Amino acid sequence: MCGMSTLMKGSASDKLSWIFNLFDVDGNGFISRVEMVEILKAIDGMIGEDTHRQSFHESTSSPEERTEIIFDRADENSDGMLSKEEFLDAARTDPAVMAMLQIAV
Repeated sequence: MCGMSTLMKGSASDKLSWIFNLFDVDGNGFISRVEMVEILKAIDGMIGEDTHRQSFHESTSSPEERTEIIFDRADENSDGMLSKEEFLDAARTDPAVMAMLQIAV
């Protein structure tokens, strides 16, 4: 319930932090490629792969391909893991993410 409240009423930072924590499956403070693929597959399963791709204006069809695109954009130090800071910085500068959060950029 608290998570839904954050997504509905929270600030951009609150929403992005909640999303980071969702993707950080093992809670180690980083998102791995494996974790991202796992969550993207779950999202595709819940809302449908085509709907999910359209919401991010992505033409790629697989969670693995989308993960590579995200890591190419966000993994600033190329260590194969997204820190919270890398994730937040990339999300804040991505118009599709900000539109999804219904926040004007």
